[in-house]
Order: sequence, then C-alpha cells, then structure tokens
Amino acid sequence: MLQKLSSIKKTSWGKRTRKLLCTLVLTGLITIPFPFIYDLQWICPVSALMIMEDESMNADTLIIDENMNYTVANIERFQEYRIEEDIRMKENATLFLSNINGSISITGDIIIEKNATISLSGIYGTISVRADIIVEKDASLLLMGKKVRMTPPFGFQISGNILLEENSTFTLHSIPIVFNQRKNYEYTIIANNSKVHLMDTVIVSLRMFNLTFYQYSRVTINALKKVTGFRTPALKFMDDSHGEISDIELEYRSGFIEAYNSSSITLINVKPESGIKLYQSATIHVNVSGSVTSPIPVIQAFDTSNLHVHGAIAKSLEAHNSSEVTIVDSKIDIVKAFDNSKISMHETKITNVLQAYASSNIAMNNSNSEFISYFFGNSTAKILGSEFSILSVSEYAKINTHEAKIALLELSENAVLNVSNSEISSVLIEYNSVSGAIQNLRPKFYEHWNLKLESQNITQKDGYAPEILFENTQIHKGISFRFNGQSDVTINNSEIENLHVTGSSSVQLLGNSTIDSYTIQETAKIHTTSIHINIIDIHGKSLSGTDVTLLLNDTIIEHGITNTDGSVSFTNNYLVDKYIVIAKWNNYSTQESVELLGKPITITLSLPAPWWQTYWYVILITAAVVALFLVVVVWKKTKARFQRPLPKSTP
Repeated sequence: MLQKLSSIKKTSWGKRTRKLLCTLVLTGLITIPFPFIYDLQWICPVSALMIMEDESMNADTLIIDENMNYTVANIERFQEYRIEEDIRMKENATLFLSNINGSISITGDIIIEKNATISLSGIYGTISVRADIIVEKDASLLLMGKKVRMTPPFGFQISGNILLEENSTFTLHSIPIVFNQRKNYEYTIIANNSKVHLMDTVIVSLRMFNLTFYQYSRVTINALKKVTGFRTPALKFMDDSHGEISDIELEYRSGFIEAYNSSSITLINVKPESGIKLYQSATIHVNVSGSVTSPIPVIQAFDTSNLHVHGAIAKSLEAHNSSEVTIVDSKIDIVKAFDNSKISMHETKITNVLQAYASSNIAMNNSNSEFISYFFGNSTAKILGSEFSILSVSEYAKINTHEAKIALLELSENAVLNVSNSEISSVLIEYNSVSGAIQNLRPKFYEHWNLKLESQNITQKDGYAPEILFENTQIHKGISFRFNGQSDVTINNSEIENLHVTGSSSVQLLGNSTIDSYTIQETAKIHTTSIHINIIDIHGKSLSGTDVTLLLNDTIIEHGITNTDGSVSFTNNYLVDKYIVIAKWNNYSTQESVELLGKPITITLSLPAPWWQTYWYVILITAAVVALFLVVVVWKKTKARFQRPLPKSTP
C-alpha cells in the first residue's frame, strides 16, 4: 500500500538532507525511485509526486495536487501493481501510465476535482479501476492513450461507473474501455449537464451497458470502433441533452440509441445493432453513407418526436403519437405510421410494406413501394412522382397522387382518391350495399372522369362507396369491381377485367359490356341480356344454316339457326354461368362448354376435308410423273431430228 511521504523511514537521512530531497522532488528537478514504498514490487519512477497530509481527507486517499504528475511505468508481464486508495486529482494534475505489459489495479474511486488528465502510453496489458470515476462539478477529465492495445479485455477496465456531475467534461480518446461491473449496475456512463467526447476507441460491457446523458449534456462521439454489451448496450439522451455521434457500432442483443425529453442527436454512419428510439419531443438526425451496409433493425419515433433519416438501410421504421419523420435516399423494408404521425419520404425505396393508420399523414416524393402500400382509418397522403406495385386505400383514407405509376390500385369503403397525370395498370374498386349504374368505363386515357358522377348516382344503401377522380390519367390493362352485401348495380357499355360479387348482390350487364373473368359467392348473381354465337370451320369459314342449342344444367335455354355470316344472337335475361353449346351442320356436330362474359362466343366445327385435300400428295406425285414423261418424250424427238443424215447433193 502506498503510504504518506511523512511516514517513510527517516533514520537514514538527516533532517536537512530530507528537506532538500523533498524540495527537488516536488519541483520536478529530479526523478527518484521509491522501492521502499509498501507493496511496490518493482521500480516505479515518480516525478513530482505529492502526497499531502490533510486532516480533512481520509487516510486512504492518494492526492495528486495542482500541476503535479504521478507516473507508473515499466510493469513487466505477469506483474501486478496495486493502488488501494482513492485517487483525488486536483487542477492540472496528471496520472501517467506507461509501458504496461502486466496489470495495474486501482481499488478505490478516481475523483477529479478540476482539470485533470489520465494518459496511457504503450499499454499492452490491463489497467483495472474497481470502483467509480467521478468528475466533480465544473471539472474535466481527459483520458487519452497512445500505442494502446485496442482489443478487449486489454486496455482500460472499470468495474463501476463514470459519473459526470454538473458542467463537467469527460474526453476519452484512443483507449479501449471494458465495463466489467461486479454488480448489476443499470448505467456505465452517467452525465448530468456535462460534456462528453468519445473518440477513436472501443467500449465493451460484460453486463448492463448504458451511456446516459441528463440535463442539457453535450456529447460528441466519433470513430467509436465498437460498443458491445451483453445485455443492453445503449446510448440514452435525457432532458434536452445534445449529441453528435459518428462512425460507431453498437453490437449484440439490444444495441439501442434512445432520446427523451427534447433531446437532440445527430448520427453519422452509426450502426445500432437493435435500433433507434425517440420519445417526448426528442430529435434525431440519422445520416448514413455507403460505408454502412447492414440494416438497422428498427427505428421508432414516439411522443411528438422528430426523426430525420438520410441514406439509411433499415428493416422497420415506425412513427407513433404525433411524431414527425423525414426519410431521404434510404431503403427500408417496412414503414408504419400511427396516431397522427407524419412521414415524409424523398427518393426512398420501401421493399416490403407501407402502412398508414388512424389520422397519420404520408408524403412521398420520387419514392418507390416495391410490394404493397396500405392506407387505413383517416390517414392522408400526397404522392408525387412515385411508383407502387400495389396501392390499397380503404376506410376513410384520402389520397392525392400526381405523376405516379401504379401497377394495381385498390379502393374500398369510403376512401377518396384523386389521380392526375399518372399511369395505372389495373384498378380494383370495392362497393358494399350500393345501388346505381356504371357506364362507359374501360381501359383508356381519361382526361377527366369522376366515378361517382359518371356512374349515374352510385348511392349507399347501408354500406360504402369510394370516390375516385381521374385527370389526364391512363389505365392500361383493366378495371375490376367487387360488390358485397346487398348491392344492386347495372354496368353499361363497359369493359371490366374482373367482376367479384358476394352476399346477395345482383349485377346486370347491359349494352356492349364485357368481363374477362368473374367470381360469384353466396347467393349473388350476375346477369347479361344478350348472347352472340359464331360458328366457323377449322379454316375460319363461317357456316350458315348451323343448328345451335344453348343448355344450362341439361336444360335447353335457347335454340336457333345461324344466318349467312354464320352467327346467331339471343336476347333475354341470362344468368352468367357455365353453359353447353351444341352446334350441328349437316351430319356433323360439336359440343363445347362456354361462359357468358358479354363477349361473342366462337364455336369451331370440324368438317371432313374434300377428297382433293385428303389425297393431295397422290395428285402431286402423279403430276410430277406425267411432267417427267413429257419432258423425256420431247427431249427424244428433238434429239432424233438433229441426228438425221443430210441428203446427198446431185452433180
């Protein structure tokens, strides 16, 4: 144990010699070893060491006075140096720990009264503080290192907390810290209206791990290579504290960054292993560059907090309780907005689901939802220049889109949608217990089209009807409808992609209305008023005079004879279902199953081919043989004429 200087043996020196030696030591003019200090097992150079006698201090306190230095150096491997007192450092005091290959153990607290420095150099072993480091009011501590092994458990270990009192400052630079609490402490660094600077280091906690900052604390964290806690590693900002954090990584199970009570944090290239949470009007700015590629598991904003995210990759982002979130140039799997919250997205990609509930508000600018986007409750949205795979709007949601591209647009209940200067592949509109008529609706360019006004007063009997307005909008593929409850609707001169009818609803197809497919459930019914059937042969030639019979469930519904163009038409009120068509022409007939979709039905009747079509190859071979024979005959006659001898001339 270190003892007071006054208690060192005096028998070997005279009074004047001792007085001169103490004067030289205290003025720093010489450095002498103290091998006679109790429990010191190797030489410890001490420069200007002053251990004061003070009646107000505990006897087990090592005091490093103003402008004084205390040095521990040259600790060999497997050697241990112990300081079992509290260490109290006064203004401009310095504790030098140099060339440590073994270990240093400090049993008591380290108390900083004024501006003090703990400097580490050439540390390849372990320095252990088994109690707390306390930085008192208006004091500051610089804990810095050079050539310090950055791989825990080597470096600087502390079994207690680092406590920063009001208006104090703590700076940690280039030193790895391991919080090895022997008790189940809730916190590791606690700052109360103080300043904290953590730079170029590694922090590991073997139990609980919280860096918590209270009451207007100001925090700067830079190049914190790794923060690991085996239970709850977290940075917590309370009571209007402020932080600037860059290039750090929070690891393991619960690596959260949390902000409360109007705190403000800026995060640059920060990787919290478990996420980010905001409460009570706190503000966090998250800015991530391409150097951080792994996703943040969850980002949550509560209680009127403000969150700004730029360049981040995240699995989930949630906004609750009137919080406001701005997302720029980011990639997020799931985005959810609740309870009057606001989310503004710019050049952002949502890879999975976007969900807006209650009275939340969404603004999207040049963003992309790759899977599905839901808008529920009284949520609202303004969408500009964005793309959607599926955009689903229901309940009382209100959406305005401009210059959007939508693969599938779904509307239901009392939703309101205004679409302008956009492109839509398919539209699905769901009604419940409505009556009225839909007319002149088909895939095309709509300069101005209001579903409610153009559809001859679609009215709600006991259900709901969404409202939709198209302006300068192109629908490419088709429009589908779903009628539930007790709907009673007619569709006139329209082209419907899919018609889904449930409950006891009834839909009547009039005029030239057609459907590509349909689904009927419960007691619902779809009717059409006309059937047009064409009969052709395998070559596409119309067959006039064909006898046509239409059956439903083995019951003859219609019978007729095709006219000169091979067609026959029937007019009545027909149930849309699967029918059997039997076509007979002379002694030939065919039977096919068809569905009444409002489109012309074409039946192909297979007739025997003419004999010359059956034996065409015989005719071709015969013609070839005859042609060859004629060529040979002509050739022989021509040859015989040229070989005939010339007549002899007379004298």
